[in-house]
Amino acid sequence: MFRSCSLFRHEVCRSSFMIRHHHTSAARLFALTLSLPLAFGALTSASAAEAKAKLLIEHATIIPVDGSGRYYESGYVLIDAEGKIASVGAGQAPDSMSAQQTIDATGKIVMPGFLSGHSHLYQSPFRGIGAHHNLMGWIYCYHRTYGPHYDASDLYWFSKHGAMDYLGHGITTIYDWTLNAGGNTVDEYVDLYRGSLDSGARIIFGYGVDLDKSAEENYSMLERYLEIIKEEGIDASHPRVPAVWMAGLGLLNGRESTLMEMSLAKAFDLPIQVHYLEDPEPNYTKIQQGLFPVYDEAGVMGANLNFAHFINVTDPILERTGESGTTMVWNPLSNGRLASGLADIPHYEEMGIEVGMGIDGQASADISDPFENMRMGLYATRMKYQDATIMMPLDVLRYHTIGTARVLGIEEQVGSLEVEKWGDLILIDPRSMETSPVLNPIEHVVLACSVANLETVFVAGEAVVERGEFTQVDYEETKSEVTRRVALVQAKVDADHAAQDPSVMDQGPIFRGLTEYKDQKHFTEDHEHPTYGKPKEVE
Repeated sequence: MFRSCSLFRHEVCRSSFMIRHHHTSAARLFALTLSLPLAFGALTSASAAEAKAKLLIEHATIIPVDGSGRYYESGYVLIDAEGKIASVGAGQAPDSMSAQQTIDATGKIVMPGFLSGHSHLYQSPFRGIGAHHNLMGWIYCYHRTYGPHYDASDLYWFSKHGAMDYLGHGITTIYDWTLNAGGNTVDEYVDLYRGSLDSGARIIFGYGVDLDKSAEENYSMLERYLEIIKEEGIDASHPRVPAVWMAGLGLLNGRESTLMEMSLAKAFDLPIQVHYLEDPEPNYTKIQQGLFPVYDEAGVMGANLNFAHFINVTDPILERTGESGTTMVWNPLSNGRLASGLADIPHYEEMGIEVGMGIDGQASADISDPFENMRMGLYATRMKYQDATIMMPLDVLRYHTIGTARVLGIEEQVGSLEVEKWGDLILIDPRSMETSPVLNPIEHVVLACSVANLETVFVAGEAVVERGEFTQVDYEETKSEVTRRVALVQAKVDADHAAQDPSVMDQGPIFRGLTEYKDQKHFTEDHEHPTYGKPKEVE
């Protein structure tokens, strides 16, 4: 039986601090033993002394999530003038070390900012919708009800609101999956991106193809998009843009649309994330599974392809995904809310699949809380296996930090507290709300802490949120704009409903929209792959 993290613990005590290791194997124990001399000293970059450092946090319990499994009972982190980690170490900071701001974090915990590897930020104002539906019903309740009534200017504010919500919950790096639809120009579509980036978070914007347009039109649009973000300096040269990605519907729209999306990604050498095997509906699942060879046909299986959700899979799909280096992002809160199922993460890792974590959209997860997301995934997996050792707190902490960074190909920039990475970190106070004393810091953060314990969120060493208050961006302006705009959208929705049965879009487990979806056999011939036999249920 696979065990992602064993219960064996090795402890080393030295005067004023303690380093603890969680080991997965004897080989790891040996490797860590060799690295212990480094652990007891500070790791420092050459740039630390070149300019006045920006921030020094000292006397904190530090969880670096650096792959070693260790934590420092008491230590320090130094952020240089550029906003990168110059030094991280155990014990007292050297007397020679100083910064523009020094924080005494006695009794507090410092760890990397969380990452969300799959998000829909523009959905932020629309929560509590379609609560009695699975994915397809929820799509009708949200997208078909509200989607037609907001425009590009709304999306700027909705995306900004969503990204600020993530920041307020300790998520400092966000992959934002977006879809370009509704006839927007490229310039209008880029407003989604501008909104999220104006929040102060670190953003990877997933550019979506307009599937109502031809491959040639989409090529020109994507080319124009890349020109715009380069001209505006919001491509990967921007300090808060770790990478440029695409977003795709993939096999949800059939073989030809998938091939178009994948060909564009390859033409511009961009990684792409697609939704795959999220909904458990049997006919849908069988067809989606059968179309899996399209990704090999398109020649995209590998590190530049990421599957979001990826729940209702088969072993052959998992085997091919693992051997190719294709990755996935796990979204426990949303998957639970929409009754999509539980991704069998221990089995995925047995198959060699790299796993990240995401919040998904606020309209489907409702809250942007990584603490709840970790617990949801951890507890559900333990219930499935009826084994508390199948997944450990350190595992889910890694998924939501360095694991997501690896999935997104940005592990050299963020995801752990290591020298020369960006100083994106969170300061946790276990005493507010009261959860102290802290006996085991890693376990305590995952099992006992919440956003109520989040004292400060830092991006590049700058405090962007302090006790729920935004310090760099005017949240009241954003909230006011979003409230006003959603009221206008709701008025349009109400007017639509006045002309028809007002309960049509939200009336029970099987309603008109979902029934039409099934009756029309949404998956046409284009949704069949030559190597796959059509399931009997849809003949």
